[in-house]
Amino acid sequence: MITEQPASGTAWVFSLTSSGVFGKTTKGASTALNFRTIPLPEGYGIETIGASFMSSDTSIKSVYFPSTVTNIANYAFKSCTALATCEFPSGTPIERIGDEAFWEDQNLSAAVDSLCPPTVKYIGSAPFRKCGKVTGKLSLPALASFSTLQGGTGQQFYKCGLRDAEITSPFLTAVGGFFPNCTSITNITVSCENLTSISKDFAINDSALKTVSIDCPKLTTIGQDAFKNTGLKTLTLSAPLLNGNVNGTAFSSTGLKEVTILHGPFNQSGTDYTTTVMDRILTGVTAVDSATDAAKNCTVYVPAANRRAWAGYADALAGYESAHAPKNTFGVYKAGSRKAYMVALGGVPGLQIIVR
Repeated sequence: MITEQPASGTAWVFSLTSSGVFGKTTKGASTALNFRTIPLPEGYGIETIGASFMSSDTSIKSVYFPSTVTNIANYAFKSCTALATCEFPSGTPIERIGDEAFWEDQNLSAAVDSLCPPTVKYIGSAPFRKCGKVTGKLSLPALASFSTLQGGTGQQFYKCGLRDAEITSPFLTAVGGFFPNCTSITNITVSCENLTSISKDFAINDSALKTVSIDCPKLTTIGQDAFKNTGLKTLTLSAPLLNGNVNGTAFSSTGLKEVTILHGPFNQSGTDYTTTVMDRILTGVTAVDSATDAAKNCTVYVPAANRRAWAGYADALAGYESAHAPKNTFGVYKAGSRKAYMVALGGVPGLQIIVR
């Protein structure tokens, strides 16, 4: 049922195609359009909310749809500045959300899992851009593809009001710039067995972000500014990063205190990339107490189960070595070559690098 009663404007004519696409056209002027209930032909149901269905309509406040909807097309509710409620019954199997579907609907108040439920397989470009009242936890176990418009990142939830996000789809090989400027989000989990790339700007400027867990056995790339300017404190990483391909600014300007690596050193075909990977993860950690004791507080823990894998880093476990590391840094050295990579410390002297 869709209802609307503008004080003035144009009357609407609704249509439903045989394939279930629900659309709207305008017809003539009206100053007394009454609330309407729209009956559907017997045997038909709305599967797709048509492209630009209510785009830029500034009078509509509430929309209610049946549970048959699977597709919200491009621009369906773009710039509906008065829209406060868009409801789908619990369990509505939405699979596709088009480009800019709810673009800058700043009054839209909803739980994200009602507009973007776990059944979603495709998300277009910036469908929830600046939807600050769309809140809650996002879960994407079925997502298979997404748009990378908006500067090559997609900006699916740009400045959205999310609190948590969990991406666990086995179908994804990459994730885009999903969460830039989401200043309410505190936790992000990415656990995808076939994921190889986390895009640039993935969660840039997420000031409330505290915890990130990445468990992706095929991940080889973390892009530019992926977690830059976040409040990130704890990073758990289980990924091969086979080419050491962590962009130099991927974790810059964060407040990292604890990095947990759930596997051994980053090696590929006899080449050791551990120094590159760790240096880039901690590149933005810059300030530290000038006392040598502060650097000693930064420790590396290697449980006995992984002792053999990390044997080449044995002298790193001794902690601060002033003979090889500049002041205010914690040097981790590769045994034998004594080649150092300098990890600048920042924020609090108690930064821990935990290897499990």
